[in-house]
Amino acid sequence: MPALARAYEVADRLLAGPYPGASAARETPRRTAQLEAAGVTLFVDLTEPGELEPYAALLERARHVRRPIADHGAAFARIAQLRAGIPGARRSPETDAQQSLVRGWRRGA
Repeated sequence: MPALARAYEVADRLLAGPYPGASAARETPRRTAQLEAAGVTLFVDLTEPGELEPYAALLERARHVRRPIADHGAAFARIAQLRAGIPGARRSPETDAQQSLVRGWRRGA
């Protein structure tokens, strides 16, 4: 299934979707490449280091920032607030042209 098929728009130019990493190592580069080809330029990772297999090193053009949250059930409205606190992710003419992907991890999901 294409990586964007399971993503959805949370706010203007802000998507939420499944973790780009995959249990099959060969799938992760394919997923990250699809997302970058679709215009995602910033990946906001809400997982703790070590929770899942990392994917940041596979990104060719996009940036990756980690902003773990303790409450994995937080409403995605909070994600827009988090985005405002990420350097380079604030609304500006430059960032208006960016598409961001946010992914958190919920056990059992």
